[in-house]
Amino acid sequence: MQLILDNLSENIEVTGLAKACALSRSYFSRAFKASTGLSPQEWIREQRILRAKCLIAHTSMSLTQISQECGFCDQSHFSHIFSRSEGITPLTWRGHALKNRHDHSLRIAT
Repeated sequence: MQLILDNLSENIEVTGLAKACALSRSYFSRAFKASTGLSPQEWIREQRILRAKCLIAHTSMSLTQISQECGFCDQSHFSHIFSRSEGITPLTWRGHALKNRHDHSLRIAT
């Protein structure tokens, strides 16, 4: 899994992961799902979304930069996958994160 996390910005193929583990693609996929409850592709997508949420909330990177950093082919695909996963657009997510950070700062200041 560390191999995947270290390469999230790259095009990750299950065949390559299986080869890195000296396993067949089908055996790797079955073992991965048995271990995580998700297929390799689902787990990779979930990790990319988690990284994107962190970058959206804690950096001023553009959504295009974030989509590239998280391994999505383009911003449109990233926005579609993010919205399907989270129920809101990445831009709306950023707005909520900024508001929450501001509200938290106000509570600390008082």
